[in-house]
Amino acid sequence: MIGVEDGIMPHSRSVDEGNRDEERRLFYVAITRAKQDLTITWCHSRRRYGDKLPCQPSSFFRELDKEELIETDHKTLEAVPAKDDFASDYFEQMKEMLSS
Repeated sequence: MIGVEDGIMPHSRSVDEGNRDEERRLFYVAITRAKQDLTITWCHSRRRYGDKLPCQPSSFFRELDKEELIETDHKTLEAVPAKDDFASDYFEQMKEMLSS
């Protein structure tokens, strides 16, 4: 899941209109659909209309069991050597999964 930030998940309009519980339900549905692993991302900042705005992770993160989470920042990920064949392996696995 990408963009799991306050203002996006839950969406600011839904919060303003009192639909926070519906947004929480959608978040729950999304995270429970993962078959093996789930990666959730958020940005430290976004550009909107040319302005750089700070972002905060979704308040829904605080509702998750911290013992089930592995937190990694972008600097840690950048330090991991890239596998040249990662993309091709990934798509081969997807083809196999979809053909069965």
